[in-house]
Order: sequence, then structure tokens, then C-alpha cells
Amino acid sequence: MPLKTKKYAVKNKKCVAQKYLEPGHTQMECDAVHSLIERKLNSREITLPYDYVTKTREARQKPTTLNAEILTHEIFKNYDNKDLMRYRSIRPERCTNDPTVNNLRELHYSSEGTIGYKTDFSDQIRALPQRSKEINDSKYVVEGLFQDQLKISAQKFAHLQDIKSTLAPEFHGFYDSLQFKKD
Repeated sequence: MPLKTKKYAVKNKKCVAQKYLEPGHTQMECDAVHSLIERKLNSREITLPYDYVTKTREARQKPTTLNAEILTHEIFKNYDNKDLMRYRSIRPERCTNDPTVNNLRELHYSSEGTIGYKTDFSDQIRALPQRSKEINDSKYVVEGLFQDQLKISAQKFAHLQDIKSTLAPEFHGFYDSLQFKKD
């Protein structure tokens, strides 16, 4: 995430602040959204994964409906390629007992390409003490994390076949077409 955020800040001449929640203070707007979805799902029949999408969209009508979609394996990217990482680490300090990544409260990406950090929201922004390396942006291609749809275990496939008898026949085709690992 830091590489993409930094690239965005420089390209668009914007400063971006990425804030992390304080432990124990994690009430967020998305918590209320999850609660709405859970209430919509209570005592509703779910026969296919797409039912979660429709129930999520129905969970809120005002001010707008919730956006939901099924993600496929192609959308997930592998950001572990060390050759594409401008920084080895976003750890704010290097010595034992110094702050670690878990202590970060904010990362600050400047339009000049520098990254700063805070370990407390009231702190001043300090420069990330890591030397960055130059990355050739024209060769920056993030590969897909998965080459194909993930397969479920043979045991899970067998269990799903067992519960098909509780579903209407028009749903059986979905469960029959699931890919599974042959153990």
C-alpha cells in the first residue's frame, strides 16, 4: 500500500494521510453497515453466494443502497515482490524497544515523494528513517495472486453435496460445478 499511495501523492501533487485506529477505539462507520447486513441476513434463506450480494444491497435504502459485488480470483494482486518495494520496511525506528509498525498512528505521503509517520496523533510528523530505492515505474507490474479460482477441499465438497438435498433442484448445478482438490 505505501508504494501505491506514495505514487498517487506524487503524481497528483497531493498529500495523503493514512491513519490507523487506536487500539480499543475501533468503532467505524463500516461497523454500522455490518450490523445492517447481519440484521438483513437473520432468518433469511441463503442458497447461493450471490444471495449475500442481493441481501447486502437490500440492507440499506437511504441515503443510498449499499454497493456489493462478487470478487473473482483475478482482482487479488501479489504485493510481496521485493523488487517493487521502494522501502524495505515502514517500521519507524530500527533499535530494540523503539516504536514498531504496530505503534504507527499515521503515515503521511507528501507530494515530493517522502513518507513521514506519527506514533501518536498529537506528534509532529517525522521522516521515515529508511532509505528508499528507485523503482522503474514503467516496469512496475503487479502480478495476480492467484492464477485460477481457488479449490475447496474434497471434504467440504462432499459436505456440500450432502446438504444439496435440502435445496431446490435448480440450485444443485452450482454446487456440482465447484472445483475441489482431489486429495
